[in-house]
Amino acid sequence: GVSTAYVGGTAGYTGERPIGFDQREADGALTEVDSHTTLDLRAGLGRGRWNFELYGKNLSDEAGITSVGTGNTIATGRVDVAMIRPRTYGLSVGFEF
Repeated sequence: GVSTAYVGGTAGYTGERPIGFDQREADGALTEVDSHTTLDLRAGLGRGRWNFELYGKNLSDEAGITSVGTGNTIATGRVDVAMIRPRTYGLSVGFEF
């Protein structure tokens, strides 16, 4: 059978951005979350009806923040923070019917 192989990657950058319009620094500037950069790599092999792919996501293990919830901070003292996925490795296997 015919075999095919591939390699690929994705680099992503998310710049500094405001948490929200209600969060300000002492000087009046909007409070911002830091920027982050991610790198994902993959390599795969297809043989006949089978496909195999090894992948690594967020290989630099960035701790990027995707959102910050401050809606009830005054009452509870709590701030909700959503983070990007940590470094992840995996294997994907597929079969064509």
